[in-house]
Amino acid sequence: LNPKFEKGFNRTYWSFESKGIRMPGGGMFRQKENEEPTGPNVLPGDYKIKLTYKNVTDSTSVKVLFDPRLNVKKEDLLERQNLFNELKPKLEIVTKATDGLDAAEKTIGLVDEKIKDKNFAELNKLSKSIKDSIKTLRELVTAPRVQGMMTNENVLSSKLRRAYGSVTGYWDKPGDTERINLMIFESAYKVVIERI
Repeated sequence: LNPKFEKGFNRTYWSFESKGIRMPGGGMFRQKENEEPTGPNVLPGDYKIKLTYKNVTDSTSVKVLFDPRLNVKKEDLLERQNLFNELKPKLEIVTKATDGLDAAEKTIGLVDEKIKDKNFAELNKLSKSIKDSIKTLRELVTAPRVQGMMTNENVLSSKLRRAYGSVTGYWDKPGDTERINLMIFESAYKVVIERI
């Protein structure tokens, strides 16, 4: 956790989430500046809590237990964790690829700014072509931005959200639904990453 503190007494909470991964694209996955993304809940077990203020650090241990009112098996949670660990590297690659598209778009914007009042017909044509290519590639990953809410099940981020949610959003033994969602994401992932 990296909360922003104000002068005086401050309180922060840990909701038992693990360190997360920054998601690709925008919309509901975009984190605020310097906000650390959260991941799935941690598994029951012993954890070390470390607090740092300026150059003073202290730590303590805590034991995370699962709610005893729920019928949850640790081996089911471990199986879900393993599925998440399979998904995680691909999620990082998709995020890195969309970051590359963002960087390319920014660079083209800087070039456009430098040549906007000059007569560089070939360069302007090339710039437009590159921007169109970036837009096409981005729309393979995320739906175009529109006013209001829109879901496009054909883009990679929709398949990623479904796989991520089915793996991390439940406590029972993973079944066919989770595996099918991962396979759907995996097949779309291979096609899109190859093009980017």
